[in-house]
Amino acid sequence: MTRPSPLTAKQLSELVGAGETISRRELAGQDLRQATLCGAMFEEVDLREVDLRGVDMRESLFRACRFDAAKLAGADLRMSVFNGCQFTGADAQGAKLNATVIDAGDAQGLILRDADLRYAAISNLKLTHAVLINANFDSCALLDCDLTGLDLTGTAVVATTFIGADMRQAKLEGASFERVIFSSANFEGATFPGLVAKICQFSDANLTGAVLAKANLTQSNFKGAKLGGAIVTEANVANALFIEADLRQANFAQSKLVQSLFIDALLEQADFTRANMQQCILHRARCKQARFLGADLTYADFSEADLSGADLDSATMFRANLHRVDDTHANIPGRAAALATDPQLAAAQGWQPKY
Repeated sequence: MTRPSPLTAKQLSELVGAGETISRRELAGQDLRQATLCGAMFEEVDLREVDLRGVDMRESLFRACRFDAAKLAGADLRMSVFNGCQFTGADAQGAKLNATVIDAGDAQGLILRDADLRYAAISNLKLTHAVLINANFDSCALLDCDLTGLDLTGTAVVATTFIGADMRQAKLEGASFERVIFSSANFEGATFPGLVAKICQFSDANLTGAVLAKANLTQSNFKGAKLGGAIVTEANVANALFIEADLRQANFAQSKLVQSLFIDALLEQADFTRANMQQCILHRARCKQARFLGADLTYADFSEADLSGADLDSATMFRANLHRVDDTHANIPGRAAALATDPQLAAAQGWQPKY
């Protein structure tokens, strides 16, 4: 079946204005900068290498269209919907995509530098090596997208959701994140020294072997996250949550961890040398053979933690709570300044009904 002949910008505008669906048209390579496409409906339209710079395409619907190498810089795509479209190598620098929905498709190498993505919802899209430098991400959601090689250099990302994102090869030099969700994201083996990620959610994320030295992770949530062998030295991780996290063999030497929670966390062979852990809560944490050399554990609570084989040499233990800890073969020279097991509380915790 042959496709209809190409349309001029004027003809296309007239059809869109009349509410016609533009279906199976060949518009590749055309200059459509004079077109008015607000509220358009496009279906299986070939828009490869088309020039749509600055064109008004608000509240439009595009299904299975091809925008490969298209010029979309400055285009107004607010509240539009793209389903199963291709954007490989397209240039959408400075485009407006507020509240735009993009579901499925291929956008490898897409340029979204300085684009406005506020409230946009992007899902199941291949964004490998896409450039989003200085894009406005406020309240944007990227769900199950392939972000391999994503470039966010120097970008401030705020209140954005990255679900299941693979960030291992992302370019994050100078980027900052605040109130960003990285749930189930993959950072395994990634190197992001000095990363700024404040008040972020890393729940169930994989940061195994990641290098986050001198990072600012203040008030971030790592519940259930995997940080085995991660290097988080000289970092600011105050008021963070590591509940049920896997921190085995992780290195937090000289980091600020004030008031962080490590409840039920795995800290076996982890290194907290000279870390500031004042008022940290480590209830039931498994700290077997962990190192707390010279750490500040003032008011830290190790209730029912496993400290067997742990080394707390030169650690500040003022009123640290060692209630019911397992300290088999542990080295705790500052034990005298700490609180021992509370016998009455221990009796209450061990109480069992007679029948």
